[in-house]
Amino acid sequence: MKMMRSHRSLIVISGVLLVVVATTLYALPTVARQVAISRLQAITKRPVSIDRVDVQLLSGRFMIHGLHVAEPDGGAPFADCERLDVRLHLLSLLRGHIWVRELVLQKPTLRVVRLAKDFNFSDLIEGAGTTEKTFDVSVDRFTLVDGTIAFEDRALPERRTWTSDDIQIEAYNVSTLRDDGTVVASSVTAGAPNLVEIEQFRLYPIHLRATVTVKKLDLALARLYLPPDAPVVLDRGRVSSTLKVTVDARAGVRADLTGEFEDLALVRPGEREPVTQIPKLTAQLTDFTVQDEQVRVGQFELKGSASVRDPRSQQSARYQVSAIRASIADLTWPITTPGRLEVRTAIPGGGMLAVSGMLRPPPAPSQLHLRLSDLDLGSWNRFLPVVARVNGRGEADLRIDEPLAAGVPTRVKGTVAVNRLGIRDTQQELLGAQRVEATGLEVQWPTRLGVKRLVVSGPRAIVERDEAGGFPLSAIWNRPAAAPTPVNDAKDLTTRSPRIDIGEIAVRHGVLSWRDETVKPRATFDLSQFDATITGGGWPLGPVGVRLAVRPPGGGQLQVVGRVGIDPFSADLRVNAREAELAHYQAYVPTRAHFSGRADFDLAVVLPALSEPRATVRGNAVLSRVDVRDGQRTVIR
Repeated sequence: MKMMRSHRSLIVISGVLLVVVATTLYALPTVARQVAISRLQAITKRPVSIDRVDVQLLSGRFMIHGLHVAEPDGGAPFADCERLDVRLHLLSLLRGHIWVRELVLQKPTLRVVRLAKDFNFSDLIEGAGTTEKTFDVSVDRFTLVDGTIAFEDRALPERRTWTSDDIQIEAYNVSTLRDDGTVVASSVTAGAPNLVEIEQFRLYPIHLRATVTVKKLDLALARLYLPPDAPVVLDRGRVSSTLKVTVDARAGVRADLTGEFEDLALVRPGEREPVTQIPKLTAQLTDFTVQDEQVRVGQFELKGSASVRDPRSQQSARYQVSAIRASIADLTWPITTPGRLEVRTAIPGGGMLAVSGMLRPPPAPSQLHLRLSDLDLGSWNRFLPVVARVNGRGEADLRIDEPLAAGVPTRVKGTVAVNRLGIRDTQQELLGAQRVEATGLEVQWPTRLGVKRLVVSGPRAIVERDEAGGFPLSAIWNRPAAAPTPVNDAKDLTTRSPRIDIGEIAVRHGVLSWRDETVKPRATFDLSQFDATITGGGWPLGPVGVRLAVRPPGGGQLQVVGRVGIDPFSADLRVNAREAELAHYQAYVPTRAHFSGRADFDLAVVLPALSEPRATVRGNAVLSRVDVRDGQRTVIR
């Protein structure tokens, strides 16, 4: 009897347990769904919804169907996944080891939005990083099928969107406990196929070796991020590259990169004809490392050619081919070991540039040698923000033997010169010189540029004044009609431009032609043998010391010594003239009589700032051989 009651009790208890287990198993998907939604919402701080959750507790398998994560405001979607299938090794959880036997994501979609200052996911990574491992993680197999990343850029003036789709990822043995993990991922971005292969992958401490391959990526996307007022913009081009990188938590990053640019074309805004075409440009980076905030470039080489449109060709476009070659070896930043630099390239439009030398860590000096030859300035007129047209041939031979460090002035030995310089408007040359040469350069970029001596040899100038009293010479510095005028131009120029100090400006054997339409008859005369020395020049403009000697028209000698203020204008000068002919200034004397003669004077001239109307002239003046005529008759002699 007692045994029968025991059997009945056991049956009842078993039945109750079965009911409890059945009820639990029945309710477990619903409970798991609510827990998953709650945890994901807490982690992402975004609304989360899940269509259905399937749980196979004994096999450790969980399936999430229809996972949807919205933006924080609940409007636009942030991430979606058609199905997430995960199979866990449950017993390993007891020893603090998350062991994922298999993880499959089918058709996941991520929507990335670039905002004015950050991204729509920035809040997820703020403060999320940690350098300590809290538990071990192992993933035997991870698969992502038919993924999509939609990228939207709202930081541009016009909103743009593109996608990386057909994303496939297959990974094995990814763990914190082993370093033999492998990953193969592929996608199509803007029509270009990409492939990522990773081996020796360990999660913590991080270690991996990866190869990233991109084929014929359209570079037209890059023009969206170029300045809108740039003189040239990228019209088309493709790039293919292979990056091999090793990342190690202790050893840092080491990378080798090979890139090939094809069919690059640069155009001016509003034009269709390319300014520059680059059929092929190859770049190779070897032994690039980053460790403990130290960057090192083992070897970098750039090779290719560029075809530049000849600006002097008005009808059909003509192109000049220029070769490009550059290399850097053993370069570190900050500079800690000697590195080699060598650049040699033909300059578009004409000329050659060569830079070579050794870069050494401060305070040891670095040695650099820059050579520029036969640079055609006329080819660069289209980039000048003025209507003036400049012609001439530039050259430079510069050497630096100084430490390269912030705040340390860099003294440059050698010369920078322009031969056969000419500056003209649409009709004639207004300014020119046989040679302009600068020596004794000192650079403290970006705050100061110093020039010890600037020599202008054989200068020539035509200064005209029209009937309205204007000077056409000043108009050549105006901006072209198509050039945008920057906002707060003068303020920005003062803020950004470096200070320029010129110790001495020497002018030798100059000629100045004066043409004046404000008087009748038109005044025309030339000043020759123009020699001048100016000290203390530079930018911003300030008072300068002046020593000038010139031969006036008709002979004689004029000398000026003193100081001149530029802005505002003022002068304190000693003016001396000997045997200066007067007849050439007939047009400026309000009389119908004709006169001639010679003038000798020695004057002290003081012109205060323009706000003060008084000027002072003191000294001696003598007129000799004066002849004043009324027609054919001498009136005064």
